[in-house]
Amino acid sequence: MTFFAFAALVPESAHACGNAVEMDADERIATVAKAQSALDEGDVDRAGDLARDVLEHTGGTDVESARRTSLLERATRIDALSRVRDRSASAAERSDAESVLASLVSRHQPADPTLVADHAEAMSRLPDRKDEAFATLRDLQKKDLVGSPWALGALHRLAHERHDEVTASRAISTCTRMVGASRVCNGDYAEATKFRLRPLFYAMAASLALLLAFRMLVVRLRHVSRAESFANPRLTRRALGPPARYGTGRPR
Repeated sequence: MTFFAFAALVPESAHACGNAVEMDADERIATVAKAQSALDEGDVDRAGDLARDVLEHTGGTDVESARRTSLLERATRIDALSRVRDRSASAAERSDAESVLASLVSRHQPADPTLVADHAEAMSRLPDRKDEAFATLRDLQKKDLVGSPWALGALHRLAHERHDEVTASRAISTCTRMVGASRVCNGDYAEATKFRLRPLFYAMAASLALLLAFRMLVVRLRHVSRAESFANPRLTRRALGPPARYGTGRPR
């Protein structure tokens, strides 16, 4: 859910819906920071999940509404970029991400160059917007305003496609100085896992694994106990009890 969909669906005075627990300010800040770190490391799965957790578990009002709005916009931006940088993202997901980033650019004029670069990176993932993306990133680079290695990687890829080796070389050189030799500088994106499991599912899977391990341990102990009993006749007789007596039914 994007920030704008979130704002439209949840009234300003409403709390998070359902049984979801609303995040407090400190938790939102910490979660967005973790999402940003995951995005910078190329873990688009985790980045998107964390960003959406902030968006889905933030409601109501507080005295720092401006800061809250800024944080939600940051989470929205991370969520969008997690889709842009997911090699397996569908065309619809990439298009939606570009629209979200375009809306953020339009809301902040003059726009922050880093946000413009992020939007251009999103456009580079759309076949019909590549020329616009290339022109935007090239102009930003000439002014030394591209601070994202991912955007520089996108510029390198676009320049190479257009046989502009001077721009491509300059982009990859700047990117390499930032992050060293990395696939990012070539405009290569990671492929996120197909199934994005929530922490609840991880906990359920872990609990099931522990339960199965416990059952296997119990079965193994039973087998060991039986083996020891048959190996030791005294243990066997003790476990089975005194032998049954037949005939008269009276003890001799």
